[in-house]
Amino acid sequence: MGAYRYLLASFACYNIFLSLVDCVLPMAIFNNKSSLIPFLTGGFFDDVKTFGSLPVAIRGSFFGLGYGILVIHFLYRYIVLFRPQISFKFSQRNGMFVAFVFFLSHGVLWCSVCRLLMYPDEEMLEYNEKAFFEKFNANLRDFSFVGTVLYDENVSKELYTRGYTGLICLTLISTYAVSSYVFLGYKIMSKLQEHNIISRTTKKQHSQLFLSLVVQTIIPCVASFFPTIFGWYSPILKLKVEKAAEFSIISNAFCSIIDPIAIIVLLPNYRTKICKSNKTAKTTSFAEKPTFLI
Repeated sequence: MGAYRYLLASFACYNIFLSLVDCVLPMAIFNNKSSLIPFLTGGFFDDVKTFGSLPVAIRGSFFGLGYGILVIHFLYRYIVLFRPQISFKFSQRNGMFVAFVFFLSHGVLWCSVCRLLMYPDEEMLEYNEKAFFEKFNANLRDFSFVGTVLYDENVSKELYTRGYTGLICLTLISTYAVSSYVFLGYKIMSKLQEHNIISRTTKKQHSQLFLSLVVQTIIPCVASFFPTIFGWYSPILKLKVEKAAEFSIISNAFCSIIDPIAIIVLLPNYRTKICKSNKTAKTTSFAEKPTFLI
């Protein structure tokens, strides 16, 4: 499978860590007037006096990491078709290191935006704590959170300017990533539609792999990425999105399950390999039973 097996392994590791983060850093959304606040509902790092808003920023960074890993996968599929002579570099140490740093930079950038532009201050707390207490019967100051307060005549210009700046930065990250998917996907599709460039068997394999990648991209975009960006803009549109945001958090957790299922269903060779491995394991287990019992 060449370097592709490392991409599959990276997807698997990302999904595992995403599931762990959902357990360790459970998150909810609070919407109040022109403010939207993601906050921790518990976990091991909910001590706001010790960790501040860092745990929520780290939780948010996984949205950026999700963008990054998909960009890498699209780049790999593009290089395999257009520059196959250098595709082996993805399986070398230097290539893997560069890919990992590129992947990690998306999460660091997302986390930095949350920490530097969406951090809670006294004015944001005063703006939201009364409504938060009325809804949850809890003190907002006891929770780790980040947030924005967009234009409101009752808040300072500095606060809503900071909120808009952070929102624009996150939107730019999302726009760059989705634009990369569309551009590289279009180039890949155009290449696969050309005649007499690659053999029919190879073209079929590339088409299956590309279809699998498209499905793996659509699932998190629909279930997580797009609802997240829409949620950030909802105060501008004067929409209450708490229920939709809660659905997005739940559906995001399902991405870790749906991703491997999509690969197994859409890639016959991969599915056959798994079935053969299971049969081999069963045969070995059956052969070893008499020895074990003796």
